[in-house]
Amino acid sequence: MKLDADLLDRARGALVGQAVGDALGQSYEFGRPLAPSAEVVMKAGPMFGLGEWTDDTDQAVAIGRAGLAHGFSSDRALQSAATQFFEWQKSAKDIGIQTSSVFARIMANEGDPEELFREMMQATRDYASAHERHHGNGSLMRTSPIALGFLDGRAGLLEAAKSFSELTHSADECWQACYIWSEAIRGAVLNGNYDGLWHGIDQLDPVSRELWRERMKAAEKTDPFEFNPNGYVISSIQLAWAAITQTAYEGRYQFKAAVELCVRVGDDTDTTAAICGSLVGARWGDSNIPAEWSSIVHGWPDYKVDDLRTLATNLALSSFGN
Repeated sequence: MKLDADLLDRARGALVGQAVGDALGQSYEFGRPLAPSAEVVMKAGPMFGLGEWTDDTDQAVAIGRAGLAHGFSSDRALQSAATQFFEWQKSAKDIGIQTSSVFARIMANEGDPEELFREMMQATRDYASAHERHHGNGSLMRTSPIALGFLDGRAGLLEAAKSFSELTHSADECWQACYIWSEAIRGAVLNGNYDGLWHGIDQLDPVSRELWRERMKAAEKTDPFEFNPNGYVISSIQLAWAAITQTAYEGRYQFKAAVELCVRVGDDTDTTAAICGSLVGARWGDSNIPAEWSSIVHGWPDYKVDDLRTLATNLALSSFGN
């Protein structure tokens, strides 16, 4: 596979698409479904400014920086991501319930990344033990950079998707969704199609494989508005896939239609639009994301869209050994 300009454009589209979907959806979060006549616009929300992304993209950036510095298959990358998460959450404007509950259980010395990582993993296990429903979408929303770290080969991608999910979300449904979506993004960047989602499902054990095939095939035929509420990982990934497969457009027209549809459905709009935007952005590339949206996105850690483009480009280059 040649690392050419089109591939790099699609790699940048994964991160930029995530951030745009996130920033578009944040002002509609937890709202009711929108009427067909209602216009979806980029606007400021109760906690975030115009074009500002949320914790979804904040955590994706942290993972991308950790993977770029240390390689996604290393314990040091996990420790770096955990350290960045913990530092970020001190000033974060909003954090998901499950993720914030994990942070609240950590008492580690912040100067010891290994200890902080161990405590975060234990806190995640403790949360799962104490809560029957621990299948939130908080790890699925931050998978896009992991896919970019494995463009030149999928060996290790499943383990990396699982490990980064388990920092805060240890349920099988969570890490499996992260892996499936990472494979989908990887395939979209490399091949310009959505077939990677099915390749990812095929790598799971037979029971999980059949279950996920049923879930994603059902999403293609179900009214997207049926996936509300969508704060849990399965309904989130199903909505994102429904929005993509049920918008029969190309290029910027599909990007706009798909992420807007996630917003129209309501509930966890920033996250579902971010998940959707990461894949449809990877399929059509940064150049097909509406510039009136992408030009104004910004967020932690004082990043703007060009910083996301640089991070995505460097992740792709490092994956190919350049």
